[in-house]
Amino acid sequence: MEIVRAKSKGPMDEEVVYRRYRSYLGDDARSRGNPIVYIVSDDYGRAIYTGFGKHSKLIVMLFNPDGTYDDSTGTMDLTSFVAYQDQLKAFKDRNHWNQPLT
Repeated sequence: MEIVRAKSKGPMDEEVVYRRYRSYLGDDARSRGNPIVYIVSDDYGRAIYTGFGKHSKLIVMLFNPDGTYDDSTGTMDLTSFVAYQDQLKAFKDRNHWNQPLT
């Protein structure tokens, strides 16, 4: 196992991810630091990122391999630090995570 000191920026174009982050959070989007973290990709190239707002808001964003996303299901607030894994599982299910692209 390789030990790394920096997290991967992920497969998506950084500007595409930041544009979606700023669009969704509006005035709550942070302009400094690194508020976006790449989490994981599925076997079909979809990628999940989290974004942190100024006021402790946490969002999750899912991008297709071509950088597009679904406006209605591709971004969601994570509202519970206790139940976030259940929320993330439901988010993945809604977005057909690890299923062939259609």
